[in-house]
Amino acid sequence: RKIIRPGYRTIAIRGIVTDAEGYPLNKVDVAIEDTAFSRKTTNNGGFEIKDIDSGMYTVIVKKPGYADTRTIVAVTATERTDVSIVMESVNSNAQEVA
Repeated sequence: RKIIRPGYRTIAIRGIVTDAEGYPLNKVDVAIEDTAFSRKTTNNGGFEIKDIDSGMYTVIVKKPGYADTRTIVAVTATERTDVSIVMESVNSNAQEVA
């Protein structure tokens, strides 16, 4: 049997990372700037970061082939923060200018 403590939040940030077309991206590095918190997204693009103090944080997402993306997130003491992050692909076939 699971004991749930009222008023105690374990998941501070829950989110999903997608590409510009809305497809979930897996194995994206998700980190909180200036902290040790770091995760990778699941096959459905989801991630969770637990047990963070209240405050403003910068979430940084990185994946090869996509531009690094930064999002500012507010974390409160009693509520989970849900975020959706869209990553833009980097065009590796850039045309040369003559």
